[in-house]
Amino acid sequence: GSLTLTDVDSRKIIGTVPIGSEPEGVQIHPDNKVLYATNEGSGTVSVLDLKTKKIIATFKTGKRPRGIAFTPDGKKAYITNEVGGTVTVVDAKNNKVIKNLKVPGEGAKPMGTAMAPDGEHLYITTGRGGTAVVIDTKTDSIGTPFPVGKRPWGIAVSADGKWVYTANGPSNDISKIDASTDSVVKHIPGGKSPWGIAISK
Repeated sequence: GSLTLTDVDSRKIIGTVPIGSEPEGVQIHPDNKVLYATNEGSGTVSVLDLKTKKIIATFKTGKRPRGIAFTPDGKKAYITNEVGGTVTVVDAKNNKVIKNLKVPGEGAKPMGTAMAPDGEHLYITTGRGGTAVVIDTKTDSIGTPFPVGKRPWGIAVSADGKWVYTANGPSNDISKIDASTDSVVKHIPGGKSPWGIAISK
């Protein structure tokens, strides 16, 4: 139930900050002034001031918040709520919830998040739902879910915004998705139960 702060150069722990129950996702705001952390057990997000290393805000989300994504301008944040089947939209300048979006599709359990480079589209995975979904960040409207693989967890977007990749745990593969058509063009073997994805720019 805490955040551990680490000095990257020395690889030493420089502080520990208590937050909520079962912390999961961590993401730094684009202005590098605050950090968001999701607390699955508490159903909240803790906001850490990176200068003072103190929690400056805590707000409620849906049930079992997981992933976090900020728009590049830092105005909004999106929190996926696995058990709630929703995405919480947040005013990231004031740390206030704007709305909760219901994710369509049978068995949708929103998990991973990946913001497109242009900041206009947010991609999320739905876990047991077996799909990915695109959110228009200008209107906060959700597109039609499209199948990607078994229980997709992690998700990432290429630097040019043309390709999206999902890690599909039970099917042991990675889906390569054409962002222009929202369709899978290739399944790549990903070892046993791949969970996350990182793209080298």
